[in-house]
Amino acid sequence: RAAVLKFAHQLGNLVEQECDMDALRHALAWAREAEEACELGVCSVSMDALIVAGVRHLMNADACEKVEVSPGVRLLLPDAARERISALHQWIGRWRAAADEAAKLGLGRNIPYDYWQKNIELPEAVTRARRWFETAANILIADQLNFAHLSKFTTDGNRYLAAIIACRSSWPRARSASIERFYLEGGVSVAQWAHMGVLVALEIARAKEYDAASIEAISQKSKKTRDDYMEARKMFRQWKKDRRAFRRGMLKKRTCSHCGKTAPLSEISFAYCGGCRHSGIARIDLPRYCSEECQRAHWAAGHKDECPCAHNE
Repeated sequence: RAAVLKFAHQLGNLVEQECDMDALRHALAWAREAEEACELGVCSVSMDALIVAGVRHLMNADACEKVEVSPGVRLLLPDAARERISALHQWIGRWRAAADEAAKLGLGRNIPYDYWQKNIELPEAVTRARRWFETAANILIADQLNFAHLSKFTTDGNRYLAAIIACRSSWPRARSASIERFYLEGGVSVAQWAHMGVLVALEIARAKEYDAASIEAISQKSKKTRDDYMEARKMFRQWKKDRRAFRRGMLKKRTCSHCGKTAPLSEISFAYCGGCRHSGIARIDLPRYCSEECQRAHWAAGHKDECPCAHNE
């Protein structure tokens, strides 16, 4: 018994020397609080700060997991602790991926995580659909005339597109246009696959000398799928045309009427001339200025002769 107690005491001293138990408890508590806040969408800490703090706590936890209580035998942490450490590994991966994507979008890596969740993070249905369409496109590039693939991808593609529309209320505002573009592009792809599938079926029917009625039915179906494909392409072209017009309008609201400076779309619109607010002038056509100095200079340069408020006086 004395020998067992002595060994236990020595083991405890060894663990305390090699593993900072206070740091481990603090790391597990921080990981739990961070995970709960992120899951509830109320974590206002920047993503870079989350990554730095998470990595620091993870290093403390990993150090304890690597402690050897005897040659070749490591310290065994409780299941709950090991699960929390594993979850922290996963969350750090998510924070890094989110920070990288935010940087690619020009927003920086230091935006709050709850802002990312509410305004930028894609719904899971959209993410799954993107991965599926990429895989399907790669498969069909290698084997374009496989009727089984075309038929299955048409059915599955429509299901993924329906899932995107079903979650429309959760589309982040800042990325709704890109999601809509992806949805329309997906619609073009599915319509094309459907038409290609019918054309393959028609070739098979002719090669196997089906009866005239069956061939005619498939032929009529091919005409319909072709019309559907052309309509999907038309909708996508119109959408791109509308988006270009919308972008021009947004840039016009960020272009100074005096010096010509244009601000990026990520900034708010320039202030406009209040005197020009008139039912006969569209808001998008109101003179806008990047500064008060430009507004005064524009007024002196001749806007005073054009502004409705000057004529009203």
